[in-house]
Parts: sequence; C-alpha cells; structure tokens
Amino acid sequence: MISLSSERELLVSSVADIADREFADRAFDWNGEAPWENVRRLAEQGFLGVNFPEKYGGGGMTELDAILVMEAVGRVCPDTAELLYNQQLVAPRAIELFGTDAAKERYLPPVLAGEDNVAIGISEPEAGSDVGAMGTHIEEDGSELVLNGEKTWVSHVEHSSAVLVWTKFPEDSARSSSSSTGTASRSNSTTRTWRVTTRHISSWRT
Repeated sequence: MISLSSERELLVSSVADIADREFADRAFDWNGEAPWENVRRLAEQGFLGVNFPEKYGGGGMTELDAILVMEAVGRVCPDTAELLYNQQLVAPRAIELFGTDAAKERYLPPVLAGEDNVAIGISEPEAGSDVGAMGTHIEEDGSELVLNGEKTWVSHVEHSSAVLVWTKFPEDSARSSSSSTGTASRSNSTTRTWRVTTRHISSWRT
C-alpha cells in the first residue's frame, strides 16, 4: 500500500469533496452523454491536468497525482473519471511528451482549462485497435507529409478541435513505427467513422 504525503492526502480529500457535493446527484445517470460540466468544474478548481507543466495551465505534479484525482472522482462518478483519463493520460499527454512547442502551445491550454478536447484516432474498421495491423499511413510528397487512412470509434470527436492520429511511417523511414502520432483537424461529421484522406500535415516535420 502506498503511504500518501500530507499534500497528496489534501489533494485527494479536496477532489473527493467536490465530487461528493457536485457530481453525486447525476452519477450513473449520464446515459452516454459526456459530463463536460464536471470536467470544467474541476478545471476551475485547478484539478484538471495536474500532471502537466504549469506553463500550459497544469498543476506541475506527477502521473500518480493525476491517478489519485481520477480515483477520487471515479468513486463517485465513473463517467467523469473516464473523461479525466482521456484529458490527462491519453492524447493531450502524448502532445505534451512528444509534440512540438507550437503544438503544445496551441492545444494544451484550452484542454487544461476545460474548454476543449483532443480526441485520439487509433481504431480502424478492419484492424480494430491492433496498431500493428492498421492501414493508416504516411506518404512523403516532396517537402510535405500526406496522411491517408480511415479511423473509427473516435470517442468525443464531436467535442474536439483536434484528433491525435496513430499512423505508420514508410518502412525505410527512421521514424517508422506503429505508435507514431500527430494532430489533424477534426471532421465536421459526428458519425462513428472518421475519414482522413490525403490530408497534408507539413507542420509535422518541425
């Protein structure tokens, strides 16, 4: 069992208090709707993205602190905890770890303020979530990169200004990897399949 410091105990109790007072009434009653209002409330109190650098609006804490926040919320409202997981440990976190400075400055502050979301496109109609079998790929076109493929089950894309797309680079590329990522503007469609066809992402080179 992990012994928490007094600071972490205060973090957990503060988040739990908000969840008990403000999230309990609608917990387990969202019926597939995303509880964005709860996420915004946590952002207002400084509990969204606690594991991100302060310069982007985060709390400058650790992954453990982010997990403790999710756990405290999840004991009351699992739907809100699932959104916190997406916001703190999935697409935005990948941008913070691997993105360019321009991408971080563009996407992270609004996400950490609870005003935006970055979805993640991994699953495909034929490959499912098997990244080794995915068909979405990068082609080089002169000085630009072209992203081609099809993604499906992109959760919360209708609430997102961007999608982090998992793709493959050419086999002879030094960056060839089934876990390579990049951002692309979202489709206007809210259907379950999100198509990416010959979308230029030249800014990815920087």
